[in-house]
Amino acid sequence: METAALFAVAVLYALVNGINDGGSLTGAAIQGGRLRPLAAIGLFAGALVVVPLVVGAPVAETLATRLVDFGATDGPRGMLVAVLVALIVAGGLAWAGLPTSLTLATVGAFVGVGVGSDLAVDDTEVVRVLVLAVAAPVVGGLVAFSLMGLARLSVIARLGRAGRIRTTTTTMVALAYAANDGQKMVAVAVVAGGAGAATAGRPGAGLLIALAAVFALGAALGARRVGATLGHGVLAARPSRLAASEASAAGAVAVTGWLGAPVSMTQSLAGSLAGSGVTDGVRRVRWRLAARLVLAWVVTFPAAFVAAAVLAGPAMAIGAPAGGT
Repeated sequence: METAALFAVAVLYALVNGINDGGSLTGAAIQGGRLRPLAAIGLFAGALVVVPLVVGAPVAETLATRLVDFGATDGPRGMLVAVLVALIVAGGLAWAGLPTSLTLATVGAFVGVGVGSDLAVDDTEVVRVLVLAVAAPVVGGLVAFSLMGLARLSVIARLGRAGRIRTTTTTMVALAYAANDGQKMVAVAVVAGGAGAATAGRPGAGLLIALAAVFALGAALGARRVGATLGHGVLAARPSRLAASEASAAGAVAVTGWLGAPVSMTQSLAGSLAGSGVTDGVRRVRWRLAARLVLAWVVTFPAAFVAAAVLAGPAMAIGAPAGGT
């Protein structure tokens, strides 16, 4: 029964990733660019298969073993609780049309389960992940601001307005997402499948293809509703702004992925969009909506952490031998 529940939750988790992350990124990708929605979804799904096969999945390894030891005996049950909490917290906000950070919800729930149970938590790794999660959108915003300044002095701005570089920068985003944020699905699926948490850094092609297919379905469902927030909401973005934002966000997320730290692509892209918009004046950015996004991110981690910590103990106790640990 527990194995079936884990499998179902792993599939649901990949679907919600598609709705939340895929919908947001697809919505941003098709604004002012040459990609159609299905082509953009296919690009992201393909990257989710190719990148981990070529460079491995260090972020999945961090989530499955380094942050919290889900390779322990009770690891699969802890993963089940953590994923359910993450889905409830992030899914509720996504349903409201906000591209909240499912990555932050996942990290918060994972750490909460570790604290609320006997699973080992690496405090140093938790701090490192949180610092990089906060730094990525800030760095992305600063880089986007700088790129827009350079674009004013070069042909890049004209190319951006014509949409000629958007395919390239969107491809960069897809590759960076697959090298970082998208690997949280791998961590959940590996533990749920009983393959052993230690194998998360080396996922097989079959698993990746299955996850990509479910992700693509979710992206198709979420592109219109969730994607509008990044594509139209934070900034009335010209193609040149979007190109600068995508390039800077992709760089920040790719670097943190190489470091094995899970960082939200939607969070980084929103920060980069704000940074690129400031070059035309602070009033260009829709700060009220940006503030709502930041509030959602700030609330997500502690809410997921507390809920998972509270539920972990009773969940782990179910079916445990009397007097056992």
